[in-house]
Amino acid sequence: GSGPGGSVSGTLLAEAGKNVIILEEGKYYDHNSFSAETSKMTSELYRSGGVFPFLGMPTIAFAEGCCVGGGSTINGGLLWRTPQNILRDWETKYKIKGYDNENLMQHFSTIEKDLHVIKHQVEKDSNIDSLLLKEGAELLNWETEMAPRAVKDCVNENLCATGCISGSKQSMLNTYIPRALAKGASLFTECRAIRICCIMNRAKKIIVKDNNQNKKFEISFDHLVLAGGAIQTPHL
Repeated sequence: GSGPGGSVSGTLLAEAGKNVIILEEGKYYDHNSFSAETSKMTSELYRSGGVFPFLGMPTIAFAEGCCVGGGSTINGGLLWRTPQNILRDWETKYKIKGYDNENLMQHFSTIEKDLHVIKHQVEKDSNIDSLLLKEGAELLNWETEMAPRAVKDCVNENLCATGCISGSKQSMLNTYIPRALAKGASLFTECRAIRICCIMNRAKKIIVKDNNQNKKFEISFDHLVLAGGAIQTPHL
């Protein structure tokens, strides 16, 4: 995958001198190919055209990106540090070591710098919806806080979820993917991994279906990073 997991992993490995292939099921779009046509962009950037329900009571629509940049291409660029209580749960309940706040602090700082994370300010005449929310909260004596977002020179088009036309949102498409490619990584798009082949309980080869040519090919490797999101990773 080429979302936050795959892009960051691929970039760091490529910058360390490794031979990297990033495999993406969806298509490649740069911000110049995005438009303000919500239905068109939803059908192109989202898995199953945005129709991807979870079964249950009630049924909940699940938004999953299927394009270069993955979920980072279709989200609002919001980025928070993992809360302390969650990190404590990982350590005490699940015995996961090395993920306390002290160990992660340097990584949080690096990511925030790489993605230009700021607390975007409400500007009169340019972010009217946020301004109204802020004014309403103040009338109710509610506290407000600006959300930290990965944006650079945001022009408040409010098209984050269907592709940022201006390229202001610092998605993987605009940050880590270019870094990986600059260091020699290869990006295969419209290719779906369908099976992992193991030898002696070690993943050594992956079977890939090329959606364009409707044929299969194999990729052999020394190491494999599975980064297809919360649904596709365990499914594969």
